[in-house]
Amino acid sequence: MTPRRLHRFAVRVACLLWVAVCASARPASAGGPTMSECLSANESAIKLRAEHKLRQSREPSLVCTAPSCPRAVREACQKRAAQVESAIPTVVFEVKDASGNNLAGVAVAMDGELLATHLDGTAIAVDPGEHTFSFTASGQPSVEKHFILNEGVVDRHESIVLAVPLPTSTQPAPTSLSTPGLGTRRLVGLGLGGVGVAGVAVGSIFGVMTYSSWSSAGSACGSGGTTQCSRANSGTVSSDHNTAVTDGTISTVSFIAGGALLAAGIVIFLTGEHHEGERRPTVAVLPTISAGQAGLALGGAF
Repeated sequence: MTPRRLHRFAVRVACLLWVAVCASARPASAGGPTMSECLSANESAIKLRAEHKLRQSREPSLVCTAPSCPRAVREACQKRAAQVESAIPTVVFEVKDASGNNLAGVAVAMDGELLATHLDGTAIAVDPGEHTFSFTASGQPSVEKHFILNEGVVDRHESIVLAVPLPTSTQPAPTSLSTPGLGTRRLVGLGLGGVGVAGVAVGSIFGVMTYSSWSSAGSACGSGGTTQCSRANSGTVSSDHNTAVTDGTISTVSFIAGGALLAAGIVIFLTGEHHEGERRPTVAVLPTISAGQAGLALGGAF
């Protein structure tokens, strides 16, 4: 081969190589992705699908389904695109004001990403998982809601009311009959103790009166006692005697009842607790009468 022919052969080889390089650099078909673009889109779709970002995974999954992509890649992307499309959850939001009127001009955001500025009853595609949704409308208070959305659940309906939450009730708690630091049981004990002290006091007073009546009767009869009283003094002695008997009975009953009530009050007070809800003690005082004497009986549950 002459040098001229060798030069022509080298030029032809160089031209063929340059054409091959140019052919590989340009799209395999008009408007279709190149081999590297198909592979990149396939990898991106796989990664986004694994991260549960289904809406973002949908676009690269469609890119690598182009006819210009290798057959194996194209078929895998077609299968993945169908799976992603069926797995994307959708939600239909029904937003109302405090009066129950439907609102259309509502901005809906998911985790800070704006999804819609107007609601017309159509479903909104979202990603699966736990998300925070915010709803904002002109002249209405904004509301945030937390939802967990599952893959494949479509046309889920959620009703949202844009209203200010009602304030927590500030009504005062029912007033307790007890004073701070004392329970109902101890108050009952104090009350019974007070009545008991009053009974003892009344018994003491009538005891003094009884002693005075007996003394008056004895003075009227002299040193001989009531059996030696003259007829002139018999009326006075009889009156003083009856008064002494009556006062003595009242004094005895008052001492017994007062002492019993005082003792019961002390017991109830000492065994009382500081919390409400305990069983309330019950006390009953009943008169007892027998031949020649009278008294009171104390009973109850403490």
